[in-house]
This record gives sequence, structure tokens and C-alpha cells, in this order.
Amino acid sequence: MFAHYICNARQKELNSVAYNSSGSSIFIFKNTLFELQSCTVVLTMDYINQATAFLNLQWSNILHLFGNEEKNVFVIGKCVCHLSLISLFIYVCRKGTSLVLFLSFCAVNSFFMFLDFTGKPKFLHKYKIQKDKNIPVEPARFLHCCRVAFRNELLSCGMVMLLYPIMKYTGMTCQAPLPPIWKGFLHFVAFVLVDEFIFYYSHRLFHHPFIYKHIHKMHHEWIAPISIAASYAHPIEHIVSNALPLLVGPILMGSHIAVVWIWLVIAQFETCLHHCNYHFPVMSSPQFHDYHHVKFNECFGTNGLLDWVHKTDVQFKKSIQAKRHITYYGIGPITKLFPSKDKKEN
Repeated sequence: MFAHYICNARQKELNSVAYNSSGSSIFIFKNTLFELQSCTVVLTMDYINQATAFLNLQWSNILHLFGNEEKNVFVIGKCVCHLSLISLFIYVCRKGTSLVLFLSFCAVNSFFMFLDFTGKPKFLHKYKIQKDKNIPVEPARFLHCCRVAFRNELLSCGMVMLLYPIMKYTGMTCQAPLPPIWKGFLHFVAFVLVDEFIFYYSHRLFHHPFIYKHIHKMHHEWIAPISIAASYAHPIEHIVSNALPLLVGPILMGSHIAVVWIWLVIAQFETCLHHCNYHFPVMSSPQFHDYHHVKFNECFGTNGLLDWVHKTDVQFKKSIQAKRHITYYGIGPITKLFPSKDKKEN
């Protein structure tokens, strides 16, 4: 309201100057433009302040939901065996970061799990990258993948609990007020860079012949991956290449837990999409990582930055998959926009 009052007062003052001054029309126009710009800035700041106040209020409600206990927000506690199923569910759900990790993984995979297990609806098959593979997935193989993936997600929850003292030491907090938007954005940039650094080099390490056959070969059983296979990995690989890249950035930056939650949801969502083997309109492209599952020796990173630095994307850039590695908008499949000479790739 104050911002509106300022703008109205300044506009009245401007009108008075315009009618009473003997100055030129150009002078009045410049002043008008300046005043409009000033009012825009004031209104924008007023909007940001109101939005920030609203978000801080909602965050206070979230803290109240977790009993205003900081450790509840950060980690998942030890579940007591004599709790009933209902009280056990409530107990686990009161532990914030683990809940965000687990539910974001389940949310993005629920649709693809149905699609992979049933092979329906069939009209979506045209969006599949590797045609006629895993449609539907063999039931025993699918269930085994699910068991391994959910075991690893629980392992991630345990890691959060173990890392809690380090999180506190580096200044991570859940208390209001929320950090300003610009700070959250800078932290996100750091998260992406740290994630790329750790994942790329650990991933390449796991491709060393000796390590590969004992650890990473398990993940590459899925040449045509499915979304839930994002967490289908040896426990050592899951800790080093899946969980740590997501958590180290927030720990180093001492980020607010609300920013960390948003990051975890987005990162989980993108990781599962990159393994789903479907390239739908609007969604981010899975072509880059899907190419890695086919060729094994290129496209090791998450966003292509270090692959560009180390030239581990040379063959990919020459492929039809590179042309299709975009977010596109339309109804038809990406293969119609970028057809291949090889009919098997269309």
C-alpha cells in the first residue's frame, strides 16, 4: 500500500509540473519516463517484500509441523520397533530432509513405474528413445530393480542422519527468515557445479576396468534404462556418485534447509528423467545420459560441462542424439523433428 501511495503522489507532482512549467515537452517526457521507472522499481520491491513475508509465514508453519525441532527438519531419526504402523509413519514423516528425498523420488517415478511395468498407455511408446526395448519390463527384473532402488534411497536417508553434525558445523539452518532470492540462486549455481565435479570424476573412476566389473557394471545392466534404475547401483556407487554430489554442495555453502529441499527435489526429478528413456515434449532431454548407457565411454557428467572440458562428448556431438538433445515443444515425438537415416532410431 505504501508503494502505491508513493507512486500516486509522485504522479500528481509530475502532472503539476507538466501543466505549470514552461519547459519543453522533451523535458516533461524524460521526467515522465524517469518517474515511471521509479514507480516500477518501488512496486517491484513492494511485491518482493510481500512475497517474502508470505513465504516466511509458510516456512514458520512448516517448522511448527515438525515440532520446531531442528533435527527433525534436517534428518530422519531412529525408528523404534514397538511403534504402531500409524505412529511409525507419522514419526518418519516428521523428519524433513529424508522425507523430501524419499517422496520426491517416489513422485517422479510413480508415473514411469506404471508405464514401464504395464507398457501402457501404448500411445506414449512413440516418445521412447530406444524403440521396442523394455516395453514392458520383464516383471522379475522390474521388481528386483525396485528393491535395490528403494534400499539405496533408505541408505541416502541414513547418510543424512550421519551428516547432520557436519551440516550444523558449516552453518546450515532451518530457522526463519528465509534467505533472499539472490542468495538462493547463487547457492544453486554452486550446487550444480559441485554436483557436476563430484559426479563426473567419480563416474569416470567407476569406469576403470578393475572397479567397473565389481561395482559400476551393476548400473550398466540397463542399456535401455528406466527411471527407477537411476538408483539401481552398488551401495558404494550410490553413496559416492549419487548421494554425495547432491549433499556436498549444500554442506560447503552452509545453505538454508529450504533451499536444500528445493535443490533435492529438482535434482531427483532430473536424475530420474535422464534415466527414463522417454523424451516427452517440454521435459528436459534425457538424450545425453541415455547415450552414455548405450556407448559406455562418453557423456560421463550431468550437464556436459566437464565432458566438454575433457572432450568426452566428441562422438556424441556427431550423433543424431546430440541434435535431439533439446527441450522441445509440440505434440509429436522428437524423432519427427530430427529423423535419422537409421530407421531403428526413428
